[in-house]
Amino acid sequence: MEQQNIEPENYTILVVDDIYDNILLLNTVLSRAKYKVISATRGAEALEKINITNPDLMLLDVMMPD
Repeated sequence: MEQQNIEPENYTILVVDDIYDNILLLNTVLSRAKYKVISATRGAEALEKINITNPDLMLLDVMMPD
């Protein structure tokens, strides 16, 4: 099996959470690892950002209002 090199700067991660501290923590950790990070605090906002940025991964709080 051939090993693939992952270059974090080529990947965008969308972080969705209604708790700002959670977004801040994930943003800090992922940015230090060189990933591009975008965030949203509401489901509707997340859907808009998905359409605009087409992220490679979404980290989503499933227990959010709305």
